[in-house]
Amino acid sequence: MNCFAKLIQYNPNLEKWKKTDYFCFFGGVPAILFLIYLLPQPIKDAFFILDSTNFSYSSLLLANYTHTVLFGHLFSNLMVYLCALFVIFNLEVEKKRFYIISLLLFLPISIIISVVSISLPIRLPPILGFSAIVAGFIGYSIYATYDYLRKKERIELNNYYLFVIFFVNAIIVVWQSPALNNSDDSKMVILVLALLCLIGAIYQNFTGIIKILKLLAVRFSTIKTRGIGYFAYWYILFGLICLIYILLPFMIPSEIRVNGSIINSLSHFLGYVSGLFFPMVIDLFLPSTFAPPPSAP
Repeated sequence: MNCFAKLIQYNPNLEKWKKTDYFCFFGGVPAILFLIYLLPQPIKDAFFILDSTNFSYSSLLLANYTHTVLFGHLFSNLMVYLCALFVIFNLEVEKKRFYIISLLLFLPISIIISVVSISLPIRLPPILGFSAIVAGFIGYSIYATYDYLRKKERIELNNYYLFVIFFVNAIIVVWQSPALNNSDDSKMVILVLALLCLIGAIYQNFTGIIKILKLLAVRFSTIKTRGIGYFAYWYILFGLICLIYILLPFMIPSEIRVNGSIINSLSHFLGYVSGLFFPMVIDLFLPSTFAPPPSAP
């Protein structure tokens, strides 16, 4: 039995994806990014890297796929992208929605984020990198886990669950802002808001949260009957999900200058929000292949 067949035994949801899906997203996208990285620097400067004072229209899109540093930029972006994609392929239950979101992130949303970035009143250094699209897939992977729990595991959750994840992450981002370093009162207000969000999430989705805990316990109990491989597979996936749920503060760090480069936190934020909330809009128009899931009270 090959490795992929073993993974399908662990999670039958993987079987619905075509070979071309795996090839394009896990192989094709990294290959394209690497080939662009290998282009001569003058070509990247002229057509790929986005400079707000002197740019080509092609760079509005292509800057999102361009890197000039292999390990410190391209490699790190790819690792996070592949982790988010691994979660999505394991848990996404609506293939059409995945195709639509991917198309939006790769094309129009990337262009919009570039336009917004160069339209800021402050002048940013040349803009490049895959991180805004990666942030979009991170946000989308959170939605995929939420929808999987509702539709495949029949766990009662509502959209408030997503908003709480967003607001808790946003509160942490504000908390670590240098502007609040000397403001204990402001930090206390933020802490109270975070606690209220968590209490609200538990109240609105209490039944669903209990069922999630029971689901994890069931997965843990299967180690005796399904083997260590099954157990390790699901808990590696669970660990990635936990990491993704708290990743926004790392994409918008308190120090925006790293190794002489300025992190475009706005593009990360816009990508994350797009990936997290656009699926809610798409679901209003896209017929589900599942019966309506139960709703949390």
